Amino acid sequence: MVSKVNPFAFASQKVGTLIDDNNFLAWKQHVLLVVKTHRLLRYLDGIVVVPSSTVADDDGSLVEIPIFVQYEQQDAAISAWLLSTVSPSLHNRSIGDSSFASMLWSTLNRIFGSQSITKAKRHRSLLHNYRKNDMSMSDYLAGIKHFCDCLAGCGQKVFQEEQQSAILNGLPPEYDHVVSIITTSQTPFDLQGIATALLDAEAC
Repeated sequence: MVSKVNPFAFASQKVGTLIDDNNFLAWKQHVLLVVKTHRLLRYLDGIVVVPSSTVADDDGSLVEIPIFVQYEQQDAAISAWLLSTVSPSLHNRSIGDSSFASMLWSTLNRIFGSQSITKAKRHRSLLHNYRKNDMSMSDYLAGIKHFCDCLAGCGQKVFQEEQQSAILNGLPPEYDHVVSIITTSQTPFDLQGIATALLDAEAC
């Protein structure tokens, strides 16, 4: 049964995050939190049973069913609200599939979700091919952290072991002795310990 809610109150909900090509996961989390707060997730999931729009009265005339009007208003309000969370420059990529809130939601997830996966693959490749070369150690470590943060933004967790491996593999030969100490130590180095050891080696 469709809940009795004011669709226009929901449509006026302020949105702090507009989706673009770089923030899909943050946007999705924000949208889901708002929609769940209003107990309207079923409209996005497409599990709402669409009620009949009309019924014949005693005279055989078709009259509109109030519960359908309520459903139509709520679904349209959610669609309008979702579109208000999309950067205006990207409307043409999603507006064609906005007949129902569930269709618009699915389209946005398909478009931006696939882009997020592609970006994650690119960032992971950049992370593992990153090299210190002539950079200062602090800049090099900051670069590694940047790629890890980008992966986190794409929903891809970077475990400490992977980050450590990326750091050590990108070092030039003059750091081989430090790498040997780190990798053979009986007491495992954490990220801060590795950073300290490398910065100290650079200063020598």
